[in-house]
Amino acid sequence: MKVEVEKQPGFVSKLQIELPPEEVSKEWDAIANSFARFAKIPGYRPGKAPRAVIDKRFRKEIQDELTKKLVSKSYQQAVEQEQLRVASLTNIEDIQFSEDKSMRFRATVVTAPEFELPDYKNIPVELPDTKVSDAEVEEALERLRDQTADFVDVPARGLQMGDFAVLDFEGSVDSKPISEIAPQASKNLQGGKKF
Repeated sequence: MKVEVEKQPGFVSKLQIELPPEEVSKEWDAIANSFARFAKIPGYRPGKAPRAVIDKRFRKEIQDELTKKLVSKSYQQAVEQEQLRVASLTNIEDIQFSEDKSMRFRATVVTAPEFELPDYKNIPVELPDTKVSDAEVEEALERLRDQTADFVDVPARGLQMGDFAVLDFEGSVDSKPISEIAPQASKNLQGGKKF
């Protein structure tokens, strides 16, 4: 495979890629053989048509399949061969098959910018003051305790500030539920309060 790289402004590179006839012929034969296995051509048993008939009848389809396979494969090889750091492939054009069965095409790519990294080892770095007081440590530990605390029943004492309580109650006036007497009051009682 022959690759020529033409660098252009704006980190754009044009690659002219040419594949030798041997590689193109080998791939053509493999694709044509796969077509021949399943081809139904009048006058021939399925899969038994001569190769020349297959090539003539399915020329366009074989060439399309060949183009897909070889362009993808050879583009990747060209990028590796030329050690390009490609950011994106923008265009593939001018795909041509020569009489000698070689193939050529052009690919336009955007490459990552190249630059010299300056000496960074002597740059002074100021470290921030990381002294932590005992009070800050205690405060952080208390926050962690609160975040990971488990709720447990405490039957030995009454409810205190900071406790979490779940209450179920029913209110009534003269044996009638509050929800029937004052529906608005009932709505205000739903939900929860922390004590």
